[in-house]
Amino acid sequence: MPDEVSFDAAAFGTLGAIAMQGVRLAELTLGESVVVIGLGLIGQITAQLLRANGCRVFGIDLDSQKIELAKQFGADGGCAPDDYAQRRVLEWSRGRGADAVLIAAATSSNAPVELAGEISRKKGRVVAVGAVGLNIPRQPFYDRELTFKISMSYGPGRYDPEYEDLEAFLDLLAEGRVNVEGLITHRFKLDQAEKAYQLIAGESDEPYLGVVLQYESDHYPERRIPVAVKKAAASPAAKSVRVGLIGAGNYARAMLLPHFKSAGAELQSVATASGVTARAVAEK
Repeated sequence: MPDEVSFDAAAFGTLGAIAMQGVRLAELTLGESVVVIGLGLIGQITAQLLRANGCRVFGIDLDSQKIELAKQFGADGGCAPDDYAQRRVLEWSRGRGADAVLIAAATSSNAPVELAGEISRKKGRVVAVGAVGLNIPRQPFYDRELTFKISMSYGPGRYDPEYEDLEAFLDLLAEGRVNVEGLITHRFKLDQAEKAYQLIAGESDEPYLGVVLQYESDHYPERRIPVAVKKAAASPAAKSVRVGLIGAGNYARAMLLPHFKSAGAELQSVATASGVTARAVAEK
């Protein structure tokens, strides 16, 4: 963990890696126009990553406060997913439609995928980052020849030991290019975890976004722990090199075997198509 990153910010590492994998799959270039559908935690982080990548960003969410929050962190505009969303995206994208749409919503409804097809430009890209309905409407995706991808969690490292996206996200935090601490709305001590889960479960009308559980400790663990790796001791050199020979034709008998013998090599075994030949070579 980089020294410049706080423990609170580092706690967002996995969420940031999920958002980053969605951005990577969209294969974006500098200056492209991207719409993020769903401005929860992952959607907010996605919008910031897109800005850090040099893209123009437009957010869509049912909650107007989340749209305003995305604007505070660099989004160019936003709207609700209503009947006017397609027109607003078209106006924002200068009449072209979105180069890419990243769906960060969490719903069983097919509405986000349908909306993505309506607001994309021809040959645009749609990436599903969140768990949404995937009954893809054929006509808009066919007419615009859209590419559709589903993001695999947090990408490289998800099923192997190298957490590449997680490491890259921590680097962005260290450089100040992404701000996650501004997304924290609540902090609970560990013994208040039940209250935190009640909030997330919707048992309270209080709005929330980023919820952090804090361990009470006067001493935080070291960020870097040196590990001594034992090196295997080199085995002593053998008195002679042992050789196994497969095939003992004229070249092997006339050239290879005399050189092996003069170099002090020990002939360990011989394998030939004929056992008689192998025995004769071995005895010689």
